Amino acid sequence: MLKTILVLHLAGALGLAALMLAALLAVLKNRLNNLKSFAANIGVGLGLQLVTGSLLVWASRTPGTVSSFCSKIGIYLAVVAAVEGLLFYKIRQSRNFPAAIVASSALVGVGFAAMTLAFGF
Repeated sequence: MLKTILVLHLAGALGLAALMLAALLAVLKNRLNNLKSFAANIGVGLGLQLVTGSLLVWASRTPGTVSSFCSKIGIYLAVVAAVEGLLFYKIRQSRNFPAAIVASSALVGVGFAAMTLAFGF
């Protein structure tokens, strides 16, 4: 179980990094037609990463520190927020930013992280 979650988490991290890089390249090359899709998929990726990261804490049952867990989540949130903010800035003219998808995915992930903080340590 732990290995499966770890593989999913690492694959998700690589996929999310590749997706964010592709989104940044699209912005730099002014290819704005796929930005909505990038924004939605990055938001879902963030939610999945927070869920699998929280599940790793639960499944590993190794003693960890709250500050370590929070700092890792903070890094994820900061990087994704920066990319999503840039995408929002570029998409805002069309008023087509997928805010509901991004927000709901992030909230599910943050909910799992909060439960981990509340019950996992």
